[in-house]
Amino acid sequence: MKLTLTKQEVLLIQLLLHIYKNDLPDDVTEKHGRFVGKLYKKIKRQVINQLKQ
Repeated sequence: MKLTLTKQEVLLIQLLLHIYKNDLPDDVTEKHGRFVGKLYKKIKRQVINQLKQ
């Protein structure tokens, strides 16, 4: 499944993920924090690749 988003939507998702990761309580598993970080980086990489095309 492929999802098409506008640049503003992608930036909003990235911002929300960043805020979410920074506001995670200390007792949240490290695995969950890494997952959110990887998801953020994957979205960023996809945006950069699309801008190059």
